[in-house]
Amino acid sequence: VQCSYNKGTYALKRMRLDKIKEESTRKRIFASFEHELQTLKKLNHPNIVPFVGAARDANTIYILMRLFSGSLKSHMKGEQKFRFTEEDIFF
Repeated sequence: VQCSYNKGTYALKRMRLDKIKEESTRKRIFASFEHELQTLKKLNHPNIVPFVGAARDANTIYILMRLFSGSLKSHMKGEQKFRFTEEDIFF
């Protein structure tokens, strides 16, 4: 899903969990989601699509991120090499 908000274009990712019958599996997915959110909030790098926000209800998880337009190949086409410092890699 694409949406426009705050003068930008964003991707809204949605994962429905209402088809998962096992409550323990659903709880495990929600816990993993919370862990992923904590990681996404800490990431800030020009080569990573920015995280904007997230929400959840009893049956659905939503993640809002800036929209990455085009393909990775098209973005890399003009680049000779990606050079990362050790600090970039081990933030």
